[in-house]
Amino acid sequence: METFAFALSVTGPIFLTLIIGYWLMRIGLLREAFVDDASKLVFMITLPVLLFINIFTADAELGEELPLLAAGLLGTVITIPLAWLAARPLARGDRSAFI
Repeated sequence: METFAFALSVTGPIFLTLIIGYWLMRIGLLREAFVDDASKLVFMITLPVLLFINIFTADAELGEELPLLAAGLLGTVITIPLAWLAARPLARGDRSAFI
């Protein structure tokens, strides 16, 4: 039950934000232009800054994290070419979001 509560505390706010955004768009308070601009802001500025801050302030030793880093590197090297091949039937503009 503790695991479920933790998972809900992580995913709950995300789903709540999605539901509120969908509702605001349906009643006309949000327009497509705002969604596009907000997405650019989040993906090009705020998430990279948050990632940098979290990595910079992390208390980790590189020697202890080598197996995790190797698994991440191997997973990326395998997954990206497979995703690229799977995205070939999609429209050119949709491929990058899929990959």
